[in-house]
Amino acid sequence: MPEQEHPWDGISDDLFEWMQGEVEYQVEALRGGHRAPFSAGVTEKEKQDYYRRQMYKAQPDGTILYDQPNPEGRDKLLKQYGTQTYAQIMESVRPKKGLRPTPNPEEELRQAVEASMPPMPEDTEPVPLEAPV
Repeated sequence: MPEQEHPWDGISDDLFEWMQGEVEYQVEALRGGHRAPFSAGVTEKEKQDYYRRQMYKAQPDGTILYDQPNPEGRDKLLKQYGTQTYAQIMESVRPKKGLRPTPNPEEELRQAVEASMPPMPEDTEPVPLEAPV
C-alpha cells in the first residue's frame, strides 16, 4: 500500500519556492536593471561570429572557411578558457552536418542562364523547341 504524502511536504515545497524567488528578487534589486558586472554588452550572434572567427579562418568578405582552422585563435581560446570551455565553444560554432548545401553546377548554370535572359512579355506564350526531323 502506497504511503500518503505528509502534510508538511507541500509546505516545504512552497517555502523552497519562496526562498528561491526572494534570492532572485534581491539579486535583481542589487543589479538595478543593469547587466551582470564585467560582462560584455554583445548579442549571442556577435559572440558566435567572434568565436567562429577565432576557430576558423575567414575571407575578407566575411565568409568563414570551415576547412581551414585558425591555429592562433584556437591557441588563444584554449589558453584563455581551458579545455572544457574550449570544447563547448567548438561544439557551438562547428557547422552542423547536412545544413550546408552541396554545390550543384548544373543548377547554378541554369540559374545563371535564366538570370541573363531578358524577361518575356506577359502576353506571349513560350514556343516549344522541336527537334529536327
